[in-house]
Amino acid sequence: MLRGTLAATRHLPRRVYPTVARCLGAAAFDVFRLRRRVVEHNLTRAFGGEMQSPQRRRVGRKCYQELALGALEMAALHHKGAAHVLETCRIRGGREHLDQVRSGKSGCILVTGHFGNWEYLAGALAVWGVPVSAVGAPMRNPLVDRWLTSLRTGLGIEILRTGRGSGRAALRALRAGRAVLLLIDQDARNHGMFVDFFGIPASTHVGAAVLAHHTGAPVFPCRIDRDGLRHVVSVYPPLTLSHAGGKSAILDTTQAITTMLESWIRERPASWFWPHRRFKTQPPSPCTPLPFTAGKGAQCGANLAHHQT
Repeated sequence: MLRGTLAATRHLPRRVYPTVARCLGAAAFDVFRLRRRVVEHNLTRAFGGEMQSPQRRRVGRKCYQELALGALEMAALHHKGAAHVLETCRIRGGREHLDQVRSGKSGCILVTGHFGNWEYLAGALAVWGVPVSAVGAPMRNPLVDRWLTSLRTGLGIEILRTGRGSGRAALRALRAGRAVLLLIDQDARNHGMFVDFFGIPASTHVGAAVLAHHTGAPVFPCRIDRDGLRHVVSVYPPLTLSHAGGKSAILDTTQAITTMLESWIRERPASWFWPHRRFKTQPPSPCTPLPFTAGKGAQCGANLAHHQT
């Protein structure tokens, strides 16, 4: 199926991508109703009375259309490589921060979420000369995993797999002056801490915060936004880390990152990955952090540039 899709899109003009994506997204949301209940449930929990049912459906449908458009863009990346990233991506804000990251004089941490075409975010940073080491779990489908890994490494991204030893690998990357990229916006189950996300306690990956407080490396939030058939990347100033000790510092930093991500989603709700069961893990008691160790937090980190459903 993957090979057939890549072959079918090889000669597809980019100008027709939006039309094709609108059809595919509408079919997935309205006809096949793929995880539609999850999407509507998440939107209801996140926005409550701020977003009525018709608007939730519009946002859900638009989310699927954005995902379909992203898939078409990944097929284009397969055919055209780094040149396609250079052609379609530009930096809008934070060039001075990008220069600091790109210098490689000291390691840093980049944090983002499943927002916009997150694959192109990692690819654009790597193509622009940032030494990116991305922490991510393998896809469930081995064929898709090999394909994505090939695309990422072809752009210059180093992949750090989650699991045993990934925390040490991230530390080595930081010491080598690399930028460790983590996505922290998926359900961390019992490996994270509960922080406020749209007013709901959500189990959240703490790898970025653990690395930051363990090493003193700066944390740069970054995002990618769609602008028609192009993308704009923004790199924000480094976060001010909490001066609290122990778990409180990890919790404060993770909350700060999550709050920033929530503000991005409120700006452009259809750009986030709503089909994920973000609020699946329930806290043992209201707003109680999950127990974790610094070692486990550093290892579990977050998923890079792909989602797990």
